[in-house]
Amino acid sequence: MYRATLSTRGRVVLPKAVRERLGLSAGGKVDFIVQDNGDVVLLPTVHVHSLLGCLRTPEGKVASLEDMERAIHEGAAEGLSPKPSRGSRACS
Repeated sequence: MYRATLSTRGRVVLPKAVRERLGLSAGGKVDFIVQDNGDVVLLPTVHVHSLLGCLRTPEGKVASLEDMERAIHEGAAEGLSPKPSRGSRACS
């Protein structure tokens, strides 16, 4: 468990180990999700540019926007719904 102190201006400095675990650096953004039970979840914000090149065609080529749109439309035409992915929010 890690602990931080709230400043009079409402700021919290995330402990170094937490920043490293989340891959955060100066200027990084985070999202806060407040659960019904009062717990707060902190998630690093994933910028769309970080996903560049992460989707590939079956041949191993980087998928273009047109490839992605075509796959979405084909899946919708087949009545498929997207399944949530497991793991991290960004490509590894």
